Amino acid sequence: MTANAPDDDAQAGDTPPPSVVVLCNAAPFREGLAHAFGQASADTDPAALADRLAAERGWAISRTNIYHSSDARLDEDHRKWVERLKDTQSTLVTQPGDIRVRMALDGMRALRERQADILLVMGGDTSFMALAQDTRTAAREQKRTIKFASAFAPSSHPLGQTIPSADHSITIDRDMADKCLMPASATAPSRRIYAGRSIDTTSPAAATPQAPAPRRARPRLMPAIYGTGLIASMMALMWEDVVASGGADALDWSAERWSVSTLLALGKSVVWPLYWLARAFGIDAGGA
Repeated sequence: MTANAPDDDAQAGDTPPPSVVVLCNAAPFREGLAHAFGQASADTDPAALADRLAAERGWAISRTNIYHSSDARLDEDHRKWVERLKDTQSTLVTQPGDIRVRMALDGMRALRERQADILLVMGGDTSFMALAQDTRTAAREQKRTIKFASAFAPSSHPLGQTIPSADHSITIDRDMADKCLMPASATAPSRRIYAGRSIDTTSPAAATPQAPAPRRARPRLMPAIYGTGLIASMMALMWEDVVASGGADALDWSAERWSVSTLLALGKSVVWPLYWLARAFGIDAGGA
């Protein structure tokens, strides 16, 4: 099928347009565009490009998954590009290992659950020939039309060729890639998946700020020890003062005398660890 010809499946009367699930392997996608059109084209937004390719053919994008291996060593440009993917109309899937395995599994699940009439692979290679065959098998078993499409930027690079046995071979040209370049800062909402865990940032519930959970105050050990020691030291020193004054005679102390005793005990107890350590070693610490 030619690259820019409308899909026959989209022309049948009032039937809804074919539903497309896009699977994009991030690193090969960028590499293929850079080799075909120059490094600047590597900043193309896969989701925007898929939307344009689908619109030209009368298809409807139902989901765009962009896959990135967390094992890959990224240069600064690629790292920034991946960060900006989180703010595009797409699902970013990041996990360790060979990301192509995850892509194939997600594609097979979309076929099994009847989520796609067309599987569109971007940044694919010959390893996806098996997925193309699975697409035909699913079409026979489900008795419906399911197609496998491969989008590529033509060049002498191995990634500049269509996936063999694809039903639709879609050529990406420079003009279309340039129209889909990422802005310096994207603002569209996104849906992200990390190692199989999905976080939907487009739903109203996710957009509503949640009140932080109340946090129980934790006792601080050192202040508690110091405060307890301070009170105990003051009580001990005041008791020594009472005993030294004859015990019962302390009952006749005036308020001023009690104040003096309390202040002296407080003054010595401010540094109570040093004070009582000095007394333990028989050093004159100004006892009561």
